[in-house]
Amino acid sequence: GLWAEWREWEPCSMTCGESGLTWRTRGFAREANDCGQPVTGLSKEYKRCNTDVPCVKDVDCQFADWSDWSDCSATCYGFVQRSRDIAAQRRGSGKSCSGDVEEVVPCRTANDRILCGVGLPLDALISDWSEWSDCSVSCGGGQHNRTRKVIEDPRHGGIIPTRTLAQTQACNNDFCPGACMPTDCTWEAWGPWSSCDRCGGETRRVRHVLQHPSCGGKACRAENAEEAASCPRKCHEPSYCAFADWGAWSACSASCGSG
Repeated sequence: GLWAEWREWEPCSMTCGESGLTWRTRGFAREANDCGQPVTGLSKEYKRCNTDVPCVKDVDCQFADWSDWSDCSATCYGFVQRSRDIAAQRRGSGKSCSGDVEEVVPCRTANDRILCGVGLPLDALISDWSEWSDCSVSCGGGQHNRTRKVIEDPRHGGIIPTRTLAQTQACNNDFCPGACMPTDCTWEAWGPWSSCDRCGGETRRVRHVLQHPSCGGKACRAENAEEAASCPRKCHEPSYCAFADWGAWSACSASCGSG
């Protein structure tokens, strides 16, 4: 048997990073007959690719540390506040920030009743939530906030019924027009089955990548580029010489006499 020339290397499965893989295949230029030797060697080769191209990694959104607590809002039975910002916006397919960005707690002390007197405890009055603010971006993933505030301070040992005064959450996560959108790898149609490649019977067919993934889409797996099936080739069985059936008589070599 004789191998055909190697086909071209497939496009790399990744455009960057260290996990890219490419492969190439070859078929048979000539099948071995019953007396010949079958081909030996690989029908597919693999190698790494685009390992020297750095990727822009996905980065999750990160909150900054909480600020220090503020001074107490009142001499008697007041409250303190703290807040935090977003330290790093998300990038790529990273996670958005979602959570509290401003908190409030009472700042009563053991001397409040001595210094400020006693009376009927009155809880703090908290406003309703505001509407969510406009998103920080029109597409591609941003943040928006909502807030509420303390309208009346607690008195005489009353409580603050909530700890949270401001929240943030993700918004406008749709991809921007013209932006990079995840596209999965797609295959071409299967090629024809090869001749049986060895005694006992095995035939193969291959397919090639039509479009490689982009923007985080799913890659084609190299092992799915080739498949094998059994075929009825039989080798080294006894065979005997045999005549074919007689053909029809030819025309006579002479029109008279001996022919």
